[in-house]
Amino acid sequence: STEQSVRGIRHAEVRPDLIICDDIEDLGSVKTMDSRNKTFRWLMGEIIPAGDRDTQVVILGNLLHEDSLLMRLEELIAEKEIDGVVRRYPIIENGVPIWPGKFPDDAAITKERRKIGNPIDWNREYELKIIPEEGQIITYSDIHYYEEIPTPHEILHDSEADHEIRLERLCTGIDLAISQKEYADYTAMVSVQIMSFGSSALKYFILPHPINKRLDFATTIQQAEEISKRLGDGKHNTELFVEKVAYQQSAIEQMQSKGLPAKGVTVNGSDKRARLNIVAPLIKLGLIQFPKKGCEDLIAQIVGFGVERHDDLLDAFTLVIMQVMNKKPRGRASDIIVGTQGKSVWDMQF
Repeated sequence: STEQSVRGIRHAEVRPDLIICDDIEDLGSVKTMDSRNKTFRWLMGEIIPAGDRDTQVVILGNLLHEDSLLMRLEELIAEKEIDGVVRRYPIIENGVPIWPGKFPDDAAITKERRKIGNPIDWNREYELKIIPEEGQIITYSDIHYYEEIPTPHEILHDSEADHEIRLERLCTGIDLAISQKEYADYTAMVSVQIMSFGSSALKYFILPHPINKRLDFATTIQQAEEISKRLGDGKHNTELFVEKVAYQQSAIEQMQSKGLPAKGVTVNGSDKRARLNIVAPLIKLGLIQFPKKGCEDLIAQIVGFGVERHDDLLDAFTLVIMQVMNKKPRGRASDIIVGTQGKSVWDMQF
């Protein structure tokens, strides 16, 4: 258990040659990002350093969440950030039981399945499949990623016609929480680059590294100004959509006084679940795409909505998408935003 001392970790000055961690996660411990981070830090900060240079570490368990400890380790190994080997042993592989001594045929598998009774538990415990929570609006399999944002003014060739790729808008959604107290919410700022591809539907590319911090009033205004100018390449201020709450109206007015195109948005009468349901089809269709790196916390809040402790990034995300979705292209990109010099914002320095 992560709450208890590790047995037999040292004998005098001798460190262990082998460390085995078996089922150190459960369905409760993987529900929130805070809990998942705690388990990961415990393993990396306390358990692995307890070994010696040649200590072998074995982590055993089931796949309980897309962001679970085992999935994080698998990703780190795949990206060659840590050394290791990944092995999966589902009860059936390519239609054949992998333990023929215990499960020699389909009848034996069926008998075991009937003992379990619950197909969700069977898929998770025996077939090593990650099963989403009931009522989950978006799953990790619904998320679409981009390698890089297409360059504006490129010509897209298809079987029907040549279409110019156009940069339509650059916008940022801001969910204000002006406080630096320990238990205050975070101020979140999520930016999106909207592109058109001829007569095709608009695509929304979420930019990496959204702001998600506890900020005071002055720092919030400064951060919003920096983002607006930076996305406009220092030549134009890009749009800011700010959730309009009575006591935070002064923040919007302060942004506007600095020449920023900040617009207060009222979300009364629309709860968080309803807003996520509205934008969910765009996510599932791949019209909203996320960078492969740099939006992990945002994606975790989208997928874990209703469970994750914080949802500030999710609020900023749905705020900006609902302001720009279903908008028609407003003409040639060069008439809308100048200053990217043929580059996507992905290529610009942040």
